[in-house]
Amino acid sequence: MADFYPLIARAIGRLEKNTEDARHAVYEHARATLVDHLRNVSPPLTKSEIVRLHFILEEAILAAESDVVRLQASNMQNSEEPAARPAIAAEAIGEQALRYDPILQIMSAAHAAISRYHVFTAQNRSLA
Repeated sequence: MADFYPLIARAIGRLEKNTEDARHAVYEHARATLVDHLRNVSPPLTKSEIVRLHFILEEAILAAESDVVRLQASNMQNSEEPAARPAIAAEAIGEQALRYDPILQIMSAAHAAISRYHVFTAQNRSLA
């Protein structure tokens, strides 16, 4: 299964200026690269496989952006000047933030459901 999060996180971590516009440019580039790659796959993928890959990419983009926003907010609370280039690490959010943030709780539940869906579809493919 494709895991785009490390690629997205690495690209964001290498940005000279980690701004919202710069990150969105990274996300658009990732989307365009995926589309170009999928056009050249031989034999062609099924529509459901293409949709699944797009969904996995969007999930990775959402996770990376959520991590950045959370870390920037944390940096603003912990210092007078926010860090210009916060590191992206899921563990930096921590269980404590998840406990108190309803949006993160919803995203965590959605991520768990998506993971269960991927396991379910993988098991069903092996039965076919």
